[in-house]
Amino acid sequence: MASENINVRVKGELQTHVQQQIGVKGLYENASEYIRALIRHDLKNSTEAWDWLRQNLEPIIYLSA
Repeated sequence: MASENINVRVKGELQTHVQQQIGVKGLYENASEYIRALIRHDLKNSTEAWDWLRQNLEPIIYLSA
């Protein structure tokens, strides 16, 4: 898989928040690590949400059929 760069510019409150998450006081070494962690978290939440819907809606669909 070819590596592509995505550049994102943030200002104000968003920039302050990212800066708090990186460096000596933060959990991440740089902004890229933080953004990758956010994307992984989002993907996990999305998958879990779909799994929850399937588990909870499939029984209802079968009962109403």
